[in-house]
This record gives sequence, C-alpha cells and structure tokens, in this order.
Amino acid sequence: MSRLDEIRQKMRQQIKDETDRTLDHLKRPSSLSDSVPGHQTPSASRGLPRSASDGLHEEFVDTGSSDETFLLQPNKRALFIGNDTYHPQSPLSKCANDAREMQKLFADLRYRLGYEFNLNYAAMRKAFDRFKEDIEPGDELVISFSGHGVQINSELYLLPTDAPLARSALELSESCINLHREMDEMLGRGAKMVLAIVDACRQQLRIDYNDLLGQGIEMGIDVAETFSVAQKRMPTAIQGAARNTRNGAYGRGILFATSHDTSAMEYRDMQHGIFTHFFLQEARVRGRTIQHVIERVRQKVTEFTNNEQTPSFHNDLNGDFYFWE
Repeated sequence: MSRLDEIRQKMRQQIKDETDRTLDHLKRPSSLSDSVPGHQTPSASRGLPRSASDGLHEEFVDTGSSDETFLLQPNKRALFIGNDTYHPQSPLSKCANDAREMQKLFADLRYRLGYEFNLNYAAMRKAFDRFKEDIEPGDELVISFSGHGVQINSELYLLPTDAPLARSALELSESCINLHREMDEMLGRGAKMVLAIVDACRQQLRIDYNDLLGQGIEMGIDVAETFSVAQKRMPTAIQGAARNTRNGAYGRGILFATSHDTSAMEYRDMQHGIFTHFFLQEARVRGRTIQHVIERVRQKVTEFTNNEQTPSFHNDLNGDFYFWE
C-alpha cells in the first residue's frame, strides 16, 4: 500500500468515526424538558423577558460520510445554534430541539454540519469565527439560530445565554452577535451564498449616533463597523461560477420567524418554536423555491397565531434556491 493510499484510508476512517458519533448524538433524546418550571402560559416570547437558568455547552462538530450512497456536498456547510438556558434573560424550552431537528433536515440535504447548544458570548463568538475560518470560494452556507433576538436599528442581533439585562441598546449590542455583520464577512471571504434561518424575536431598539456624538462619546472605527449595513460584493469570478451551478442562487437571504418589531413564540404543546415547526414541514417538500417555502410557512404561522406572528424574508438572493429539487 502506497503512502497516499494509507493517508486516504486514514481520512476515510476518521470521517466514518465522526459520522458515527454525530448520528449517535442525533438519536439521543433531548435532555431539555418541553416546558420551563413555573411557566404555564400557552406561548413564550423569544425576545427580552426576565428570568434565570443555568448554562450548558456542547462542542462544535463537523461531520462527513464515506458512504458512497450518501456523499456530502463539500461546498455546502451549515451551522446550527440553539440557546435555551438564558440567565439573566428568561429561559426558553424549545430552541435546542429546534437546532437538533434542523440538523436532521440539512443532513438529509447533504450539508456538512456544525452545531452548538446553549452558548455564552465567548463560545458563540468562537463558533462563528471557526465557521468562517473554513470558508472556501463558492461555498453555500446556512446559519440556523433559535433563541432570543433583538433588532437594533436595521440589524438583527443574536443573544448568547449570558446576554445582560442592558441599560441601553448600545450596551446590549456589545454583548451579542451581529448577524448582518457575520453574513457580510462570510460573503467577503468568498462564500457564494449565505442563508440565515432565525427563530427569534425582532423587537426594535435604536441607537442615536448623533445623540451619542453630541454627548461627547468618541466612536472608533471598530464600533462604527459593528453597525455597518454595507454588503460586501462577491468577486466576479464567484458570481459567474454561481450562475453555472444547478442550485443557482447567490448572495444572501434571511428567513425571519416574525416581522419587524414583533415576537417569535413558543407553544407548550409543540416540540419546537412555532416558526420552526412549520418550516420543517414545508422545507421538505420537493420542487419548491425558497420563496414558495416561506410563503407557505408565513400562511400557516399567521393562521396558527391569529396574526400575532408573521414570518418574513429579507431576500438579496439572485437566482432560485431549492432546499429539495
């Protein structure tokens, strides 16, 4: 056996071991209950309420498969985060379950998977940084987040489990993950497409920069960049390659569980958040574009919640994207 054959065999075995560990993990039942002690209301908001809980951290895993009947797409990668154990923000009960079930969907779609549950700020920052480090030109990326969220000015922030009960929007923004900025950086590193699926609230908070400057607060370039909404342009070569792929969408899009300045909810008789519950059903139907999927999800969520929650789609994708072709 040549040295090259030995290396290939070793890599196949390593990939198989990682896959077996991941499948064993996905088969385990969730250790989180479907309800929070003392929580008796039919639904809970994934916004900024107040309560307490303990934290739990699980390691990032990237899985592959050497099974020729189930070849993973090397340029398709997805990161799943589900945060339940918030403190001092109020805890949630479905978000880790959301992330686990979303993994199964995208495993069937042959994505390489990374997942983390119940992350504080340091761990959440690390998860995004590691995910970005592996980006190669032309990658198709998916970010799935379930947990608390808030919209500050025009951008969505994802709350880690240790997000504080901040006195101001500026203070809160420094303790959370700016989703728009993360997506911009992924495109800037050469990703063909970045799609975010977010089951979280979007209550509106605002930062008045003119007022801050009037108070004599100096804002350095790092702070200014944090709130930049400018999108990175993809290199022309990547755009050309994107147009020639079978699933030809490129650019970025965000599937929001709810509309601007409203709440995303949990229902105690569902295993998942209301948005995730219906999304998992509709995304598995073959032959639908992402626009068709979100329209179906919007209709079902709106009807189920009596117009209290309406999903939305920020679509900067060029071309058609299908979950199942």
